[in-house]
Formats: sequence, structure tokens, C-alpha cells
Amino acid sequence: MLAGLSRLYENSDPFAVLMCRSYQLYHRDPLPTIAGFLFANLFLEFRTESSSYRLKDLINYVYDHVDSRTGKLILKSIKPNEMSDDEFLLYHLRTRCSLRGVEFLTEVFDGRETVPDIEFLPHLKEGLEIWIEDKVILDILEDNMTMEYAKVFLDKVNVIEISEYGLFNALAESYNLKILRDLSYLWEKIMAATSGENVVSIEVVREIFSNERERHILFGRL
Repeated sequence: MLAGLSRLYENSDPFAVLMCRSYQLYHRDPLPTIAGFLFANLFLEFRTESSSYRLKDLINYVYDHVDSRTGKLILKSIKPNEMSDDEFLLYHLRTRCSLRGVEFLTEVFDGRETVPDIEFLPHLKEGLEIWIEDKVILDILEDNMTMEYAKVFLDKVNVIEISEYGLFNALAESYNLKILRDLSYLWEKIMAATSGENVVSIEVVREIFSNERERHILFGRL
């Protein structure tokens, strides 16, 4: 089996290249193990008959299964090239907000024709996790929100698909960057704990992992 896979890889067969990166064989840029598990889950749950993935499904899955620090890297990497940053930002926001439904708008507007954006925003985000700064969202919202414009953020988004190779490369890029950041952070903590002597002992390990923030950064949930 491996011999056959090797031959296909040497002939640049696209699926063989993807398999080799997944299994960390032959390829000089393999997929990090933790990203491989995530890719396998996405493959089983969301892969379409055309070997692509719906962007809205990927966004919501990342929110549900990845820590925010890593998730932000993934969301940035899966942005389709044909979408501008502003278009993707709006799609990202609408994908999350569409989970709310429109029923709450009647209570928010309470008979008023408009509602200030600063008042509307907390209602829009209630019960949702959205990794976009409030200031950025407010720049998208109208200063005085109408019911009609508010519904735009709650409607279902159009189907946009990501290729399998696009998703694969996005995960590889994101987790490689995560690993580099985590190692850099860990190195700084080790050097600080050893006064620059670069000696790792049980005491040093205990100090490095002494609080929840550091454990969360280094062992973010999947």
C-alpha cells in the first residue's frame, strides 16, 4: 500500500499528495497531527459529493470545536480568494447571527422605527460567540438600525464552497502558525523561569503551567 502511495505521490497525484500530508509521509510540509484530526472530522461530516465544503458549515464548526485563539487563525485562512476582507467579514457575521432567528427583533424594536446601533448590538450577540470586535461590527451596522436592515444579518447566507485542498492548506497554515506561537510563548516562559539558564526541571514545569491561561494556550480544546 505504501509503495503504491509513494508512486502516486511521486507522480504528483493530487489525492496522493493530500493523503501523504495527512499521514505525514514523504511530504516536506505535513499536516500537524492535531489539524489532521480536525480535517478528518470535517471530511466525515461536511464533505459534499463534489469534494468541497460549505463555508458556513466550516465557520460554525470552528466556533463549536476550536478555541478562539486557533479558530481566528483558521477563519482567516479559509477566506476564499475571490472574497474581499469586508465581504468575508460580513459573511462571517451573518453566518453566526443567522443562528438567532428573527423573533427577538419585535422585542428589541418594541414599536420603534429605528434603534441605535450601540443598543442593537448586545441583542444581536446575545447567546452567541462571535470572534469579531464590537468596534468592527458597529462599523458595519447603520447608526440607526431599521427592522428591515436588521433582518439582513439574520437571513440565511448564500452557499459558498471551499475546495478540499483549500481547506487542507488552510488548516496546515493555521496550525503551523499556532505551533510556532505556542513554542515561542513556551520558550519565553522557560527562559523567564530559569533566569535564562535554559534548564528545565519539575519546578520550572510547574511554574510554566501554573495558571489556566497558559494551559489553555498550549492545550486549546478541539
